[in-house]
Amino acid sequence: MEILENKLIVSFLDDTDNRELFENYQKEYSDDIKIILDERFRSFYQRYRLISYLIKVLHFESIHFDKKLHLHNKRYQLATEQTGGAELICEQHFNQYYEYHSPSLRFQDHLTSEELFKSFNQLTEKQKYIITLSYLHQMTDTEIAKSLGITQQSIYKTRKSAIKKLRDGVNSVCLKEKHLFN
Repeated sequence: MEILENKLIVSFLDDTDNRELFENYQKEYSDDIKIILDERFRSFYQRYRLISYLIKVLHFESIHFDKKLHLHNKRYQLATEQTGGAELICEQHFNQYYEYHSPSLRFQDHLTSEELFKSFNQLTEKQKYIITLSYLHQMTDTEIAKSLGITQQSIYKTRKSAIKKLRDGVNSVCLKEKHLFN
């Protein structure tokens, strides 16, 4: 009997009620038993198809989800762990770079003293950036350090040395002018 070797039939007959009904049908060949047996098998087969469909959907959706997750992780490798990936370091730097370099938000555009302007242009890019964030955008050292991914002490030292360079530059220009007029 090849039918009894079919995995679907075997799993249907694993249920004791179904097996007894099938054995009764083999003995009596009654149409009533056949109708009941067919109805039970139809119900069993529908459940089987539904479960099979759900398993396939879950399988392919999990593959699709893994691909999306892999692509997301590949794109956003520098996601911060503190924010759960909501803020990205590269996004932060891009936004800050854009704000720093946009025409109306550049620190040097707000300088009215020519001496101070010249001194500011002598600073390194990092010093200019930290001074701009500190004074123009009114960010604290902690906020700047967090956005740049460096320590607060480093920000403090860089800002302090930049201010010293600005003072020295303004003072040296003033002393030069004073000697020229004397």
